[in-house]
Amino acid sequence: MKYSVFTVMMGPLPREEVVELLLRYGYEGVEWRVHPEFHLNPENMKEEVKEVSKICREAGLQIVALSPYLPLGSPLLEKVVYAAGEYGVPLVRIGVPSYTGKACYWTLYDETKKKLEQFEKVGEKTGVKGVIEIHMGNIATSPSLAKWLLKDFNPRYVGAIFDPGNMIAEGYEAWKMGLEILGEHLAHCHAKNGGWFKQDKEWKFSFVPMDEGIADWKDILHSLQAVGYDSWISFEDFSPLPLEEKLKRNIELCKEWEK
Repeated sequence: MKYSVFTVMMGPLPREEVVELLLRYGYEGVEWRVHPEFHLNPENMKEEVKEVSKICREAGLQIVALSPYLPLGSPLLEKVVYAAGEYGVPLVRIGVPSYTGKACYWTLYDETKKKLEQFEKVGEKTGVKGVIEIHMGNIATSPSLAKWLLKDFNPRYVGAIFDPGNMIAEGYEAWKMGLEILGEHLAHCHAKNGGWFKQDKEWKFSFVPMDEGIADWKDILHSLQAVGYDSWISFEDFSPLPLEEKLKRNIELCKEWEK
């Protein structure tokens, strides 16, 4: 496996400090957060990606993905994808709708499929793969639901982010089975952990350190190996531990669990 960090977990540190910290703790890649707050502003994508590409190239750090918070069909999302293509970034996160119960699932499904058809054409032009994230609250909370959305599309241009931490909140399926279901549409993996805790007589979900949650990361890593996945594991750790402690211990834990 290769290990990277999604910079959402690092807060608004300057880009150079982000890169310095990742190199200090042995990471090979970085997944940049695309948001007006930090680290790349989607309104100015070409210049932003050019700048971080230079920083990362000089440091020997690979940009593995750009992750905006933009829905399919957004003109800004298309700008992100074209900038990624120009600077050789292979993956861009693409947003699918939340499910709130106000709109029927099938309406959201049909609308999303049409937008994926349009996105696939952009992927063909740029060589960039759009990846939907398995995420609680959206219409792809599990590998099965993600595959159901993606099954008719070329896995060269659309895929899924496997996210076991999110699946603890909603959408759990047996790890290896879920990976087998995704098949060729498995494109990326986010690493974090979580659990359910009773507070004031209600069960609530919270993120916790990698070795303290419900997700068994040793089993997950072995399941990824079993299906032939040898690409990036990108940490997105929202637990309350200090940042540098997370950066150090997460990569050490996963390298040990890989064995």
